[in-house]
Amino acid sequence: MGMPDETARQEEYRKYICGQIELLNSAKEQDWRGAVDSLVLSLHESVPLLIESVTQGKVNTDRVSSLANFLSAHGANAEAESLFRSLVSSQPGNPAYLNDLAVVLLRIGDRDRVKEAIDLLNRAVDIDFERSGPKATELPAFKNREIAISFFRVSDKAAMEKEKLPGGTLNTLETEILGKYDRLALAETALKLSEPALKYATLLLLGVFTPLDLVLGPLSGLIGLKISGQPYTLVYSLSVVLVLAVVHYLATRSRNRANFVIDTRLPHYKALANSKLRTTG
Repeated sequence: MGMPDETARQEEYRKYICGQIELLNSAKEQDWRGAVDSLVLSLHESVPLLIESVTQGKVNTDRVSSLANFLSAHGANAEAESLFRSLVSSQPGNPAYLNDLAVVLLRIGDRDRVKEAIDLLNRAVDIDFERSGPKATELPAFKNREIAISFFRVSDKAAMEKEKLPGGTLNTLETEILGKYDRLALAETALKLSEPALKYATLLLLGVFTPLDLVLGPLSGLIGLKISGQPYTLVYSLSVVLVLAVVHYLATRSRNRANFVIDTRLPHYKALANSKLRTTG
């Protein structure tokens, strides 16, 4: 008896959600805003049904957009993303939906979504220029694109790989973060070279390797030692170890300082940029 009762309750609740979705089509603001409040309280059940209604063209998509923007503004970006993707799929030429999906992706903030957001905003800006001419520069998509490009610049892989995007100007905070990425890249390179070199040189100093082993090893190309057939002195070996140890220490210190600045500045930068994003609803 328990299973049929549970199934009946689920079906009844589904009908209730569908009724709330139908109210989104109401001409009365009080009705559709009340429906939004109800749907927000049951996202797990309402989002799939909302997407289904959008796909079938049975719901006012602008009201769904308002709901999705509300969700994103309150941190429910995964649900907002799903809703906006369904809206963009149903109306790929709607610049408002393209813009608002891009805003959600920027709020999520991972590098792939930021790149996708730029593509969406480029499409939205093109459509805005076709429809509004020069006034497109005053619309949300145009302004959000500048923020998206800036987001992409300060994403770690983009900075380290020196990926470039046209447009946009650097502000002071962004310049500082990118400068630290440059220092971080240099430090990582120094560490990558100095760590194995220091290891080989130390082992040689301790007598684990012979001079010929060192010549054949990776250290020879790095420090240019040419000692085949020559006596290998303790002083020379110790000097090599000390120099490499200093290089390793300075590189580690530089890396740690760069990471500290990035870790402390980047969240502030992204929060500041997020506060400037503009939706259409």
